[in-house]
Amino acid sequence: MKAIIYARVSTEEQEEKGYSLDAQVDACKKYCEMKGWKIINIYKEVGSAWDSMEKREKFMKAVELVELGVADVIVAWKLDRILRLTEDLIKLKKRIGYKFVSVTENLDGSTAFGRFAIDIAIRVAELSSDLTSERTRLIIKRRIEKGLPHGY
Repeated sequence: MKAIIYARVSTEEQEEKGYSLDAQVDACKKYCEMKGWKIINIYKEVGSAWDSMEKREKFMKAVELVELGVADVIVAWKLDRILRLTEDLIKLKKRIGYKFVSVTENLDGSTAFGRFAIDIAIRVAELSSDLTSERTRLIIKRRIEKGLPHGY
């Protein structure tokens, strides 16, 4: 199998201080070695997984290489490094199927259980975000009602 490693951090500060890009890549390299997969490219990127996948240029390059058959799989440290939105999962499945792997969560899209677990994990991440948004809106509304400061 030919693999592309994809590592992502959310902020420039994380990239500058080297918090996790190299650690993500190292874990993915070890996983590929264990599987006997050939690493054909490594992409590192700064950007939010809450942004649509189309906004992440290097991720889209990885997807394109899988589409073209240059690579067989995208390997990421965690699923949330690749995506967190159901709509992106649907788009990604249309383009490359489940040809991606999460190293730390042991999610492998080549198996029926892996595909099911990926779908559930994305929905749980989205639910968590939605619940946080609801709580935040409620807190802001209450602070406005009480005449308290509610933002920057």
